[in-house]
Amino acid sequence: MKPIPPLPPAAASLVVVPGAAKTLSRTQKRFNELSATVRERREALAGWIEHESHVRNRSIAEIDPLAKAMQQAIRWQMLAMHRVLLAEQSGELAPPPLGKARRKRLLSMLLEAVNEWLDVHGPDAEVAALCEHWAPGERARELADELDATREMLSAMYGPAAVRGIEAETAVELEARFAERMDEREDQRRVKLEAKRQKRARASTKARPAAGQPAQEGAKAQAEREATQSVKDVYRRLAGALHPDRESDPVERERKLDLMKRVNQAYEARDLLSLLTIQVEIEQVDADHLAAADEQRLRAYCDVLLEQLFVLEREIDGVRMALDWHLGTMPQRLPARTWFDTRIDRDRDGLRRDLDRCYDDTAALAEPVRRNSAIDSLVREWQAQTEGEDDALVDAFGGSFDDFVASVMMASPMPNARAGKRGPGQRRRK
Repeated sequence: MKPIPPLPPAAASLVVVPGAAKTLSRTQKRFNELSATVRERREALAGWIEHESHVRNRSIAEIDPLAKAMQQAIRWQMLAMHRVLLAEQSGELAPPPLGKARRKRLLSMLLEAVNEWLDVHGPDAEVAALCEHWAPGERARELADELDATREMLSAMYGPAAVRGIEAETAVELEARFAERMDEREDQRRVKLEAKRQKRARASTKARPAAGQPAQEGAKAQAEREATQSVKDVYRRLAGALHPDRESDPVERERKLDLMKRVNQAYEARDLLSLLTIQVEIEQVDADHLAAADEQRLRAYCDVLLEQLFVLEREIDGVRMALDWHLGTMPQRLPARTWFDTRIDRDRDGLRRDLDRCYDDTAALAEPVRRNSAIDSLVREWQAQTEGEDDALVDAFGGSFDDFVASVMMASPMPNARAGKRGPGQRRRK
């Protein structure tokens, strides 16, 4: 089923069975309740779609420029660390000296930062040269080992045939190409299942239910057929009334063409409420018509409206989850709209603080008086950050960290490309 249009016409409020609640049957009350709920959820979907655009625009205007500045600041900081290590190695470093332990910790932090940078941002000759200078061949060996481990893991999980023939130079590239292959296979499987379903549906319309078929299953199939038929009946009546070839007035013909576009869109989405709304607009259905509809027809209408509610809720959840994904967040519960504005405010303010801190730390690396204390501070924060991330993953997984890594290697990273990786010593925002 295609998505239901989120913005209903104003006349949608007229699609109810008239009368006092005491005079309506249970089915008529149910139809009115569902009609009101569908309208409310469609309005909610329209609000979420509008808010998604608002959040994305705020993110582009407020977060992206800071993230790009942070990216460049981290790069400058890595180059500043490299210059300090080079000066210390050549004996040209102004006192006080680094000391053996401090130099080792600074080098370890620099190599990890460089590797993370290259993983996130891709090839960068100047940054890659830092890794090659201080650890020749190490990155190439690590990438090869990671590629072999990933290929072995995928083969163990899905069988050797699943990865056979996939050429890749890195584990990330292998995972991406493997995911594409699996998506293609899933699409093929769905096409086959849909073909089988349609074949069974055609067969069921030609033959009566088998003698041993449960009555409940037969009743469900009959209800689905009646609901589908109810939408078709409304569509046919509208198509006959709005046929443009039967209209000689050019202005009226254009109006009917526009209405027919709405009718076709609603029919493709199986959107009964919009079809009934258009009937009200052209006075093909009035209050008396709905009041006179038999119980069987109203029950069929209710089934269609229930299906629409399911689709609308799914689309609303999809918009909210898309915003979560865009912002790189995974809240435990689907949040309200205001939560996303609060999140952007927090990310923006946090990025500003991190950027100021990164600039200050980089400047301190060039000042002999502040250099060693800045390195010690960066190393402490880097170590605390690494240990905190490992502990959090172990707690979430309930096992060893190695087991956790093995279990999630196939998971796609959260695409928080605007914030990217944290830089050397950059503190996690709370």
